Amino acid sequence: MMPFPLHKVFLGWLMPLLALLPTAHAHNGQISTLSLSRQGSVWTLSLSASITAFNYELEAENPGLNLKELTPQELISLLMKRVSSTIEIAANGTHQVKLVNGAIHPGHQTDILYELEGMPDSLQALSLSLHSFSHNPNHSCVFLLEPTVGNNRFILTQGNNFTVSLQRKNATVFEPVKTNRVSVIPWLAILGLLIMVFFVWWVKH
Repeated sequence: MMPFPLHKVFLGWLMPLLALLPTAHAHNGQISTLSLSRQGSVWTLSLSASITAFNYELEAENPGLNLKELTPQELISLLMKRVSSTIEIAANGTHQVKLVNGAIHPGHQTDILYELEGMPDSLQALSLSLHSFSHNPNHSCVFLLEPTVGNNRFILTQGNNFTVSLQRKNATVFEPVKTNRVSVIPWLAILGLLIMVFFVWWVKH
């Protein structure tokens, strides 16, 4: 009796699912992709999300607005203004980066592209905030930093305020900046001890 080819069955249903992933990602209003890359001396930032995600933000930001009453040009102008005003980038701690020469490719998956002005020649640290989808608490953005150089992928959510701070680890890898958090527990313990000592003193006197 021939063994049942389980690996063939597995591949049979896995491959169609993998083929559908890009399409599903493009039309998912809960997910967007932000990519920062460099070609020569030019840095570019591209934001991709479903038109549903963008429309949700525009309606939440502008109560009472009927998007269907806008012309295509008015809608594009409103969308570009929203995105441009909700992205902040700082490089190497001191370089304030500007978004210039914005372009949009509207569709079911809408792509917005900017050139970046003010990026340093050698990127050592980066702070980035994306609040373009802040009205949707379930939204997640996959941030790709120099994807052609290394696998630098980070997730922006409401949990981290759609913000990430990174530092270069080596030639191809960036890592999140570690923050030193001071614990308040020891101080609370000391305060509790002082209160107890004072209470004992007060009872005795």
